[in-house]
Amino acid sequence: MAPTTISDQKTTTSPFGRKTKDTGYPVKVSEILAALIPAHPGGLHAILRLLDRADLIIHRLYPARIGEGTAEAVIIETDNPALAETVLKESWIEIIS
Repeated sequence: MAPTTISDQKTTTSPFGRKTKDTGYPVKVSEILAALIPAHPGGLHAILRLLDRADLIIHRLYPARIGEGTAEAVIIETDNPALAETVLKESWIEIIS
């Protein structure tokens, strides 16, 4: 059974459905994207402003260091990850894959 199978869902490997009492609760998977923060004062603000202007809702945002600490990035979960990626790329924000 996949870790994302919901409670009582019947699958090939769990023909009687997932029983959370025996197998635990399913794992929630979120689609996120990572973007390099522009290396100038207000770089993070520039990213957030772009997402706000596109009427995107940010659910979660985490800072991150890339490599030897020479670049900073932000990990973002939005209500529309595909649109967020498009908006950022169109404004020359580098997306980390």
